[in-house]
Amino acid sequence: MNKDALDRWDLAARASPQRGNLSADVAAYAANPVFDNTDEWIIAGNPYRRPVRPQDMVDHDFTAPLDKADFCCGSALAAQRMLINIYESDAMFLPAGELRPVEGDFRRFYHPETRRLGEAIRPHLEQHAFAFLDREIDTSGTWTTDDMVAFFDWRLKAVANSDSAVKQAVLEASNSEEAATSFLIQPASDFLTEASALARNVLGNFGPIHSTLFKILIDEYGYGVHQTKHSTLYQETLESRGLSPEIHANWQFYLASSLALTNYFHYVSKNHELFFRYLGALYYTEASLVYATRHQSDMLKAVWGDDINTLYFDEHTHIDKHHGRMVIEQIITPLVEPCGEAIIPDVVRGFEEFRTLQDMAEPT
Repeated sequence: MNKDALDRWDLAARASPQRGNLSADVAAYAANPVFDNTDEWIIAGNPYRRPVRPQDMVDHDFTAPLDKADFCCGSALAAQRMLINIYESDAMFLPAGELRPVEGDFRRFYHPETRRLGEAIRPHLEQHAFAFLDREIDTSGTWTTDDMVAFFDWRLKAVANSDSAVKQAVLEASNSEEAATSFLIQPASDFLTEASALARNVLGNFGPIHSTLFKILIDEYGYGVHQTKHSTLYQETLESRGLSPEIHANWQFYLASSLALTNYFHYVSKNHELFFRYLGALYYTEASLVYATRHQSDMLKAVWGDDINTLYFDEHTHIDKHHGRMVIEQIITPLVEPCGEAIIPDVVRGFEEFRTLQDMAEPT
């Protein structure tokens, strides 16, 4: 679409007589041509084309929080799709090929009006998608550092001793290759942009733990070596099975539950008042991935043998042992002394919130 068409969308959005009304703002945001429907199942060469089914927006009520049972309903998928688009307007994406053919979409995705409307609706979508966690999780009461560490150890011991529901579901599927292919697609919204949410938390200045958090970030980014960057490793995994390694090429296949896992980290990172929740969630994911990625690597090898590159999963089984220790020993525990034990319920809440979302995303 040319510049004139973009300008017409911009002027129409600005001229809305209901500006400030959530439904009107959602409709205006979704009306951006870059979020319109497409007949393409695989979206190639264009990381800005992210359909949100704008025609459905009139049927969704984003003013009230979802119940846990509605975690994957239509409005949940719509909210999660819009949220990842809003969050990722803070990040830089370029197409795998030339920019010129998609330059109009580039400008639409990063357009000031897109960002303004996104920020207007973001808090409402966050509450719609994630507020049910407030009802599901109770971290009230008095917590000490020893209580927190003991609780975390108890939870992680259960993870270490449990089987993988994903592994079991894939290996028991009537078509294991098809099920494993679906598995590879679902985390791509996170793995192909890995640590982007973490990067939101390394600006500023908050003492020695700041540097420790940055060490984890640069680990994820391969210490500046593109070939060892974790997202590059996942691209190689996808390519080994003939899947597109491009950002959001498989957008049409993402589930609400998968997007929720990616968006949760942006949610608790974009809103810095939730920083201590972020640290708890970070600890859970780093410490539990040691076990999850081992199961996932074994599963993929059982399905495809040597015909799949599992280095991404094998690397996490190794590095996340180290990252888990860093988060609890060099970040969370040292923070309690200067900040006080009052931060512990938030840290535990973040740990439990992401654990709950992870469990809900598992096959049943």
